[in-house]
Amino acid sequence: MTQPSVIRVLFLATVSPADLKGRIGAISNKRFARIATALSDHFRQLPRHP
Repeated sequence: MTQPSVIRVLFLATVSPADLKGRIGAISNKRFARIATALSDHFRQLPRHP
């Protein structure tokens, strides 16, 4: 599964400088949308904690 690397990519994109973050977003808008969808599906499958 690619979940760890996906989480790492999201983390790096979050803590990167705004310039690098903007460049990544410009390059992979569709890919990022797909990743976000995959992440939301992944977390939806996790057990819910009250």
